[in-house]
Formats: sequence, structure tokens, C-alpha cells
Amino acid sequence: MATYLIEIPHSESSFECKQIIKLFVESGSHLLAKAYWGCKEGVHKSWFIDNFDSKEQVLQIIPPLLRHTATIVELTTFSKADIVHFAEEHTHCFDILCSIKCQISSTFIQKKCRIDY
Repeated sequence: MATYLIEIPHSESSFECKQIIKLFVESGSHLLAKAYWGCKEGVHKSWFIDNFDSKEQVLQIIPPLLRHTATIVELTTFSKADIVHFAEEHTHCFDILCSIKCQISSTFIQKKCRIDY
């Protein structure tokens, strides 16, 4: 089984917030018990993290009226060894990014110095 993050946005309308919750209650979806809501902070989305066999299975647990707005992401964890291995394989990517960052910083410093004089 894989772990999935499900994000379902909705409008700022308090009516719509209540309707979204009502849809989950009426659908009998077990996701409601695992829901995180951002509405109190002004982020009108709900998030769920749970284990499923596939994205198709995730879609089946989401109430039909919300499926078209749902974002489903399979989550992955990496061990330290995985991260070290990735870094070793992609050293050239980090070198390129570092070079670009240094060039941008150098340009910024040169422009700032000209402005200060």
C-alpha cells in the first residue's frame, strides 16, 4: 500500500464549507475522520493522508462531486542513504545550481555597490 495526500479546495463561502463536510458525512467516507481543514486560517482546503492500493482507489473514496477538484499525491519517504545516493548521482545538478546562484549573487552585489556609491 502507498500513502497518499489528498487535497480538496473549496470557496471561502461558509455555506460551501458546510456543504463539503455534509458531502463527506453523507457519503460515509472514512476520510472525514482523518481530515485536516485550513478554513480557520483562511485557506479553504481540506487535506487527508491515508494508505491506499492505488490512485483509483483514492478517487473512489472521494465524494463524486469533489473528485474533479481533488489533487492526489503519492507520498514517499527517503532514508538518509537514499538522499546521499541521490546527491552523489546528481552532483552535476548541484554544481550548476550553485554556479547560477553565485552568478546571481555576484550581479546583485555589483549592482548594490554601484547604487551605494
